[in-house]
Parts: sequence; C-alpha cells; structure tokens
Amino acid sequence: MLIGRGESDRLEFHPAPADPAALAAEIARETEQANARRCEIRLATHGLPGRRMLDAKLVSHALGNLLSNAVKYSPAGGLVDLEVRAAPEAIVFIVVDRGIGIPPDDQARLFESFHRARNVGNVEGTGLGLTIVKQCVELHHGSVAFESVPGKGSVFLVCLPAPPAP
Repeated sequence: MLIGRGESDRLEFHPAPADPAALAAEIARETEQANARRCEIRLATHGLPGRRMLDAKLVSHALGNLLSNAVKYSPAGGLVDLEVRAAPEAIVFIVVDRGIGIPPDDQARLFESFHRARNVGNVEGTGLGLTIVKQCVELHHGSVAFESVPGKGSVFLVCLPAPPAP
C-alpha cells in the first residue's frame, strides 16, 4: 500500500520539528518488540542533534524497514547497531548488522521492487522494504548507501538534510 501511495505521488514530505535521537530510540524499541526481541538493537548517538526539521513518518518508515531487515537476516541473539550522527545541517542514521550479507550479484538491484537476494532462503519477505526506504529517503531529499559482505553483514547509511528546528 505504501509503495502504491508513493508511486501515485500521495506519499509526501512534511517536515516538522523532531528529535532524531528520540525518534531512533522509539523505532529501535518498536522493532525489537515486533520481532520478539530476536536481536538486541544497540543505539548510539554522536553529537547532540537537538530538534531538527524532519518528516518523522518518512524516517520511521525508512529506519523501521532497515532495522527489521537487519534483525530478520541476523542470527537469533545477534546484535544490530543503530547510530545517529548529527551534522550542522544533516542527520545521518547508520544501521549495522552481522547477518547473511548481500551477494555482489544482487547489490545493483537491491532497491528494485520485489527483488530479493538469492541467499535469503526461507526468510519471509515481499521485496518491498528497501524500495520503501529509498522512496522515503528521496522524498526527504536525502541519500541512502550500503556496503555488504556475504556472511559478514551489511551497513546502511541514510543521510538526510535536517536543519535545526526554529
């Protein structure tokens, strides 16, 4: 449903004052609970972000999908890191897992709708999560990048323009 709204231009960017560190903590808690605490999500903040102009709904969709994937593709009892880094006019979110990683042949198509890496096995999914991440980040006028090594895990970096809130 979210993809359909995005493709029909109904998913919109509405920035408002928000605390990125508090938002990240809430999303991490919700993700741990939704996944029956399969993995611990460790939150770290660097710099004091304070209130920033963000679209909390878009950030929640993007981080929620990244964290859910990190937990889903990591071994039970594993650790997922979520970092929030403050820059003067931007916020950077970094999600690090130690899971199955993404094969190099799948990396170029990673953000395409319904594409799933060939090493996911029986792990359920629709292949839409990273498409949602990309749409939310682009609507926020930001960028998303990743590095991944099969068998070692993945690092996703989301950089969002986020000036201090008035």
